[in-house]
Amino acid sequence: MVGLAVRLRELGAEVRVCAPPDEEFAQRLAGAGVPLVPVGQSARALTNAAPPPSSMPRRAAELIASQFDAVTAAAEGCDVLVATGMMPAAAGARSVAEKLGIRSVSVTFQQLTLPSPYRPPLAYPGRPFPPEVTDNRVLWDLDAHSINTLFGAALNTNRASIGLPPVGNVRDYVIGDRPWLATDPILDPWQKTPDLDVVQTGAWILPDVRPLPAELVAFLDAGTPPVYVGFGSMPVRTSTDVAQVAIEAIRAQGRRAVVARGWADLALIDDRDDCFAVGEVNQQALFGRVAAVVHHGGAGTTTTAARAGAPQVVVPQLADQPYWAGRVAKLGIGTAHDGPTPTTESLSAALTTALTPETRARATAVAAAIRTDGATVAAKLLLDAVNVRVNHARSSSRIGADVVEPLTTSAFDLPDHLSPKADPALIAGDEQHFAAIAESLEQSITDLSGRLDAERKAPGGKGRQALDRDLEVHRLTARLRALRRFGLDLCLGHMVNADDPEPVYVGRLGLTDSAGRRLLLDWRSPAAEPFFGATHANPMGLASRRRYRWTRGRISDYWDEVFTPEGLVGHAALDDQSAFIASLGGNRSARMRDVLGTIQADQDAIIRAGSRGALVVDGGPGTGKTVVALHRSAYLLYSDPRLGHRRGGVLFVGPHQPYLAYVADVLPSLGEEGVQTCTLRDLVAEGAAAAIETDPDVALLKSSASLVKAIEPAVRFYENPPAKGMTVTTPWSDIWLSADDWAEAFDAPEPGTPHNEARDQIWEELLTILMDKHDGEASADLLRKSLLRDRELLTTFNRAWPLIEAADLVGDLWSVPAYLRMCAPWLSPDDVRALQREDAQAWTVSDLPLLDVARQRLGDPEASRRKRWHDAAVAAEREHRARVTEILIEADDDGEGLVTMLRGQDLQDTLIDGTPPPGTDPDLLAGPFAHIVVDEAQELTDAEWQMLLVRCPSRSFTIVGDRAQARHGFTESWQERLERIGLDRINLASLSINYRTPEQIMAEAEPVIRAVLPDANVPTSIRSGDVPVVHGSASDLDSILDTWLATHADGIACVIGDPTFRATSRVRSLTPELSKGLEFDLVVLIDPEAFGEGIEGAVDRYVAMTRATQQLVILTSS
Repeated sequence: MVGLAVRLRELGAEVRVCAPPDEEFAQRLAGAGVPLVPVGQSARALTNAAPPPSSMPRRAAELIASQFDAVTAAAEGCDVLVATGMMPAAAGARSVAEKLGIRSVSVTFQQLTLPSPYRPPLAYPGRPFPPEVTDNRVLWDLDAHSINTLFGAALNTNRASIGLPPVGNVRDYVIGDRPWLATDPILDPWQKTPDLDVVQTGAWILPDVRPLPAELVAFLDAGTPPVYVGFGSMPVRTSTDVAQVAIEAIRAQGRRAVVARGWADLALIDDRDDCFAVGEVNQQALFGRVAAVVHHGGAGTTTTAARAGAPQVVVPQLADQPYWAGRVAKLGIGTAHDGPTPTTESLSAALTTALTPETRARATAVAAAIRTDGATVAAKLLLDAVNVRVNHARSSSRIGADVVEPLTTSAFDLPDHLSPKADPALIAGDEQHFAAIAESLEQSITDLSGRLDAERKAPGGKGRQALDRDLEVHRLTARLRALRRFGLDLCLGHMVNADDPEPVYVGRLGLTDSAGRRLLLDWRSPAAEPFFGATHANPMGLASRRRYRWTRGRISDYWDEVFTPEGLVGHAALDDQSAFIASLGGNRSARMRDVLGTIQADQDAIIRAGSRGALVVDGGPGTGKTVVALHRSAYLLYSDPRLGHRRGGVLFVGPHQPYLAYVADVLPSLGEEGVQTCTLRDLVAEGAAAAIETDPDVALLKSSASLVKAIEPAVRFYENPPAKGMTVTTPWSDIWLSADDWAEAFDAPEPGTPHNEARDQIWEELLTILMDKHDGEASADLLRKSLLRDRELLTTFNRAWPLIEAADLVGDLWSVPAYLRMCAPWLSPDDVRALQREDAQAWTVSDLPLLDVARQRLGDPEASRRKRWHDAAVAAEREHRARVTEILIEADDDGEGLVTMLRGQDLQDTLIDGTPPPGTDPDLLAGPFAHIVVDEAQELTDAEWQMLLVRCPSRSFTIVGDRAQARHGFTESWQERLERIGLDRINLASLSINYRTPEQIMAEAEPVIRAVLPDANVPTSIRSGDVPVVHGSASDLDSILDTWLATHADGIACVIGDPTFRATSRVRSLTPELSKGLEFDLVVLIDPEAFGEGIEGAVDRYVAMTRATQQLVILTSS
């Protein structure tokens, strides 16, 4: 909250923070210059007191009452209220906002309170969920009931006291239909649901500039990096000697310790000089200097440690902390301690993993992907909501969630030097059209909201009916979300046809008024193509075109292009393409800015190309490859019905997480939220923690598609029927099961059935064979039960066709040489030895293709077990209903009519829910997909391509890359590479114009790549920068950055090549590899010659240099 408050004040807003009256909170706010309005009891006192669950309703009533009193006074005169904290506190705050008539936003700092079909809710103390209930939707209904029971009476009593109506569902009232999730999308990825429009802003991080105490700095400088241990606001009641346990575990690792006192009052256990105790301290600075962080798993500490690149050991105590522990472990940036009570042995074991070089490397890589702009994003969203914004056409700053009032303010906010463009003769027609758009938006939002409410209230139904209802809710929610995301800035510009003087307005979405008049033409429609594709050489029937630049909901500039003499009428002074191209050099932000309005003709032609086969988009830096890839994803879903979501949809694969975070806003801004985005790591569960393969020879072996093919014989090894028959003994007779019978059963699965899922089919076939051979008098049910309990039969079957985990299968290849030789006989003895390793499951990125193919081939080993449980439950329900039916029929006087119909099988089946059993969370990346877009595709190995080919049976791809940027070389043509990995129908499109990088920077970068790749596709830059490339000493880094920040109020800089430099909200710190695909206003390279030798080093230098859009600085240490 402090981070948000500071960002709001920097943007000119007045801020008041209501929080518990703890000294720590007051000092933190005072240090930031933000006033504190104390509310309720001390958080520390409440935490330490640990009141019983039975007192929760009483305490909730007290908390809500305090909110009504203090917050009402504090919120007077405010435009918006941000409600967060515990459920009763947030309920009270939102009620205050409702009473005062001001907008309120619900914010949570972890997603576990947001209803989702993909995971269960947290149970409140003293109110556990029934263990037999496993359906997440039912559990969320129970959660709502618990919250109503605990807090409903108190909330509604206080609401009645100020004249507000009662709330029926407290949880949904607090959350609203558009809550904010203030967490990092890498650490806490939100999986979209059809029922909730969640805005994930990023974590609200306030850069902490406080210096570390001199004594602490001296301790840090005196030896190797220590391990930090602290539990923040957790009292850690499960252990009375947690400090001693932690210090002894740290010493067992040969490490020093920094002990944070916190609310657990941790203290040193002796006077040895290898430990240092601290109180409240700048964790951002400290965590950058420690070997690992041991903590309780609070959202703030987890994010701070992750951002610092410090490995973590999380000892979760309660609430959301086990969730954060799990995320740390899944990302491979640390370990999750098992349970809240550590021992010296258990904590030492966890530290052993956390302190490995692999964990440190993974933590460093993830740190580069953590967003630092969350508070800024949230602050701007709030100000957008309360300012007089034309895109929602408000006449006052007090607004409702979906109010779009008649246009009362000009849509144009042109700076003084562009005053000629403000001539009413030039913009009056636009103003009139924008008024119609505003009116239509208001009506559309109202209509959609009503339809969505009706759908949500309608019965869910079952089967196809339930699916159709969910799809309609999803469609309406997506459309409503798109209209709320934008206002008038849905409009990109207009075009005037040579044979029709009426302007045609082009938008992100199509929009019509109540009379059916087209107000906005969807940018993806064929009729909109001239807006992007027209050139002076080929005007495509246009007389003129106007493009708008929108800034905070108003037009800050526009550009007119004229293609015919008649087009001159009614246009501004012709600045034409030169001014428009110059605008492409505007300041960058932490996320890719809105670029739809800047699409050029060469890019648009590729975006609109057909989807059949593989389209390769080859282009150098700054040519807009990423822009093309993103817009093509949205265009294809709109234009090609074969790629719709019901047919698989579109998958977008990027090179790394910083890239995905950078482009995260682009697809939603194009009106498309259905594209799945990921990196190759995300396709495999082990990918998050996988290290880089350090042995280049091993990496080369694993990059081959041939080794991936070794998975098939590796699985087939476990699919051989017994060569000898056996006697199966039953209480009634002996049955001979021959080798031919086994072979017949093993042939039962359909071709392509995954190994683990085929087991049930084989087992059922075996039972059928045995039952057919039985000639005794036992009933089929009794015989079947007897066979199911036959241990010898089960043992033989399990040995012949076992359940197999993918990790075990691939691990055996790296630990059993004979197995590897059998599966990959073409490998030399030296190759087999090189591929063996001590820890078979210490996964590297090079293992991921084999793990992925193994998982595809094997299937889910738990699916069979879940099916058996489900079948048993259905059978039990059938038996129960049969008994009930007999009772009802016996009670029927004449045995006729409706009651006797209960014997009918059709009605029995209707009464029983026989839907398939729920599995684990759905794997949205498993495919198959109708089309896959791959950016930076030049880096993919043949083995990695197999991961994508298996997910796209149609072989419909958009492949975006630059052979000159391949770190490991790319000497063959795209055609040769792609044919080798299994693609045909390959078309090549080239982009040769660099719209991003100034020619001065390209002149410096071109010789770097030409030295190793003389035929590199180096694009021609059409922008000329004002600042030459600067060379200097690495010691000048701080002064260069300080000067740039002081003279540039906006924009983003990046330091590349200095792992010790700590990122800030406006200065990133990346490796050359992680900078690929990104762009920055200022790029500072540190010792670029140290990036490496040969092709890899040259490519890294070339890529890093061409990230700059305005200024490049090259610093060296010597």
